[in-house]
Amino acid sequence: METLGQYLKREREFRQISLSEVASATRIAPSSLKALEEDQWETLAGEVFVRGYLKAYARHIGLDVADVLLRYEHWLKDQAAETEPEVPAIALRKGSTSKLKYLWWLLLLGAILGTAAYLTTL
Repeated sequence: METLGQYLKREREFRQISLSEVASATRIAPSSLKALEEDQWETLAGEVFVRGYLKAYARHIGLDVADVLLRYEHWLKDQAAETEPEVPAIALRKGSTSKLKYLWWLLLLGAILGTAAYLTTL
């Protein structure tokens, strides 16, 4: 199956657009564009930047931005499914109630202190 990076590169080359032209038009560093096309997502700044890069890249070469972002979403879901270990539901229940109680009390204390601080400023 074709990866997102392979798809982007194939479409760019089909349209006979150079990587330097995309870099110039989108103001995205050529190294970042190359990382997109080589599926080196971990070398890019962050998910917000990746989405911005994908939008600008797709617009410039004439691809449907929504389709490109959807392909990226599918890739993210696949990565999450591969890296997420399966934990039995019973294991999650053991000990998690005490952590939830602790978190609940912490949130309640924060709300009380926040309210008290607000009231003292009035």
